[in-house]
Amino acid sequence: MGLVQSQAMNALQLVQQNFSLLKMGGQFLVVDEGELTQYRLGTIDQELNFYNERNSKILIERFLTNQPVPGIPKQVFLQYLNDPNTHVYNEIKFHPKKQPKNILNLWVPPIIEPIDTPYLEIADFLYSVIASNDSIIFEYLINYLAHLYQKPEEKPGIMVALMSAQGCGKGVFMQMLSKIWSRTTLMINDIESITGRFNLCLERKLIINLDEAMYVNDNAGQEKLKNLITEPYINVEAKHQMPRTVNSLHRFFLATNHEHFLRTSKDDRRLFAVPISSCRQNDHQYFNQLMDIMNNTDQLNGFVHLLKTKNIRDFNVRLRPKTQIHAMQIIRSLQGIDRWVYEILNTKKIGPTNWEDDFFISLNDLKYCYKEHDYQAQKYKTIQNEDIKSSINKLIPSAQEHRTATSRGFNLPHINLARKEFEEIVGKTVDWEKT
Repeated sequence: MGLVQSQAMNALQLVQQNFSLLKMGGQFLVVDEGELTQYRLGTIDQELNFYNERNSKILIERFLTNQPVPGIPKQVFLQYLNDPNTHVYNEIKFHPKKQPKNILNLWVPPIIEPIDTPYLEIADFLYSVIASNDSIIFEYLINYLAHLYQKPEEKPGIMVALMSAQGCGKGVFMQMLSKIWSRTTLMINDIESITGRFNLCLERKLIINLDEAMYVNDNAGQEKLKNLITEPYINVEAKHQMPRTVNSLHRFFLATNHEHFLRTSKDDRRLFAVPISSCRQNDHQYFNQLMDIMNNTDQLNGFVHLLKTKNIRDFNVRLRPKTQIHAMQIIRSLQGIDRWVYEILNTKKIGPTNWEDDFFISLNDLKYCYKEHDYQAQKYKTIQNEDIKSSINKLIPSAQEHRTATSRGFNLPHINLARKEFEEIVGKTVDWEKT
């Protein structure tokens, strides 16, 4: 009996060397350590498997039948599940830093080897096409990618949105990202796959490429996306599994053809909107040559070397430049009275009154003009004086509340000053009377 027990222990130790338990979602699963090593090395393309009790029993018993260690597989499996020396992971993380032994870290680094070599065509593509020859946009974008490479553990809370007509190079940029971070990039064209209930695809991913996956009228989806962009932890769930909380290092990149793609407030801090140049629109020969360069030369290695070595010590990823596209997202997102205030600034008219110099206008007149502008404004709620006052004070800060002998209202400034203040709020000059 003692000999059988000793033999069983030897078999148990062999199983414990090759398999670990994972405590997740109120249940225990089995991790094949050999498969985990191959997953980390990139020698298997499939996702890592977590085996339930039924499947792990088959896996381990088959494993033991092929080993030169005697023992009864069914008994060894039961011992393995209950033995205190069986290694247990208590949590899954996706993090570039080394984790404690009880945390299953599924981090996978970029696969492109950095080589100090020229990358002229890639740099020209990023500068002349993606950044539209704008040195400020180009510098921030390169620093953003260098931050992604050097400090993947620091989630920036900024989504990069690429906007242009079709055939201008947005897809090529996303393919470049997926080549550098091939095993941790997710390409989606339906936002529901990450904002819906079953969103396990987000786990073990660093880059989320949204290819025409957003619609500005999807209010719920957009609000969920905004949370995903900034939150350090998110909930993920697969069908027939308990939901769980995982750390989030995600970077989001959006490619869109739509002029209005995101509901954006003046205080929004999540968006870096990039206007893509149309200089290479539908230039298939150029983009095919560029893809050939990425696939068959070492230019991509040279670009990765730049990302690895670029000095970003003083770079603050959250201080992104505001672009004209960003300002237009704010303007196009205005609703109700805020939208009407923009319209009167744009047309220089409040009802029948031309607005050039500073002048007084009563709240009653403002409210009347707004209701004439939007005859359905009171369909769902009564327009209050406070609503008018709030929008005027917010969008035209120099407007002064004033009371005359007969009415209350505002002393409005000169139209040029009012427009300048609005531009300061949206962060960019506005092409008045053309927007």
